[in-house]
Amino acid sequence: MNDERGFLLTELTVTIALLVVVLAVGFIFFFFCQRSFYEGEKKTIVQSNVRLAANYITKEVRYADNISATDMSGVKNHCLELDDNNLKKVTKESDGSIQTQTITRDDCLTGLSFSVDKNNNNNKVVLIFTITGNGGTLKDDIVIESEMLLENISASKFTEIKNAQEIYFTKPQL
Repeated sequence: MNDERGFLLTELTVTIALLVVVLAVGFIFFFFCQRSFYEGEKKTIVQSNVRLAANYITKEVRYADNISATDMSGVKNHCLELDDNNLKKVTKESDGSIQTQTITRDDCLTGLSFSVDKNNNNNKVVLIFTITGNGGTLKDDIVIESEMLLENISASKFTEIKNAQEIYFTKPQL
């Protein structure tokens, strides 16, 4: 009696074929999950920067005592603008010196628009702003539109602003 131990060639071929199929499915799943993670991460970064810009604009401008679409010379004023896909605050002192501060962390903001109008319901002045962001590879833009009451500007002495790309404002001296 011959003791023939080992595997047949067909058994090895079937085993290797099954292993290749299982590994192929595993790699496809891995790459799909990795791509989904990176897309989610990009979207989260853009959303975070758009929210950060909206919160900053709200905090800075809410108590402004003067607001304009053009530079205010001779007085200390602040400007919020989109520069290199980042929200920047430019502070111009009355002596002409300038300080620039970058507000957002990543350069993913693609649009910024300001309008100032009178709210007919309560005769108050409101700032309406729209911030748009896209990391370059997102299918849809992330957009925040917000309306904010300007507490220190009276409806009788405000200048209407429509779709300005930057705003200049002064803050009350404390």
